[in-house]
Amino acid sequence: MGELDNYSISSDRLIDPNQSHDGLECIIYHNILSKPVSCKTCLNSFCSNCINTWLITQSVCPYKCNPFEKRQPPPITMTFLSKLNISCRNKSRGCEEALLYDSLENHEQKCEYQSVQCQDCKQEIVQKDFAEHREQCTDVFTECPKCSTKYKRRNANKHTEIKCLQISMQRKMDEALKRQQQTFNKALKQQQETFSQQLKEAKTKNADAMRQLLARVTKLEGR
Repeated sequence: MGELDNYSISSDRLIDPNQSHDGLECIIYHNILSKPVSCKTCLNSFCSNCINTWLITQSVCPYKCNPFEKRQPPPITMTFLSKLNISCRNKSRGCEEALLYDSLENHEQKCEYQSVQCQDCKQEIVQKDFAEHREQCTDVFTECPKCSTKYKRRNANKHTEIKCLQISMQRKMDEALKRQQQTFNKALKQQQETFSQQLKEAKTKNADAMRQLLARVTKLEGR
């Protein structure tokens, strides 16, 4: 059922398999009701996630009520559900908790046996073992304290002292070249600004000289 697995409560999770749960199953996927809602017309109850998935392709409830309108489930339904003793969904990973229905969701959200994916190796790890796994995971990136190179733990033996020295020297050379380039660019910019200012001043002088010349020509022509 894919995404529904996290919301469903299979009847085989009942602590007492003989405990009655008649009328407490969702007709859509036939699991015990989880976060139930009811149809306002027929009063039948469904898991919230099941009915939401159903309504993606249907406009009526599974009992053909049209239109389908949600309402709170009947109190008697919630009363019977609250009496069910259910094992944690993480039982297969080691959780031995048995809980009343009303305590189940809160426990499962915090259960130390729930699965967590390691972002580096992509393995599914039990949460209580996650910190230990991260300390040992060979796909976790670590950083060399000398040259700041990052590499996976599995490749630590390839990062030798010679390799570290080569990287450090190359990094220093790159930084020196970068500083030289910055110094050159700064000097070039200053020269360009100086030349631009000199050109501007020369244009101003030429314009002044041209105006003076035109004034003299005009004066001579007026004689």
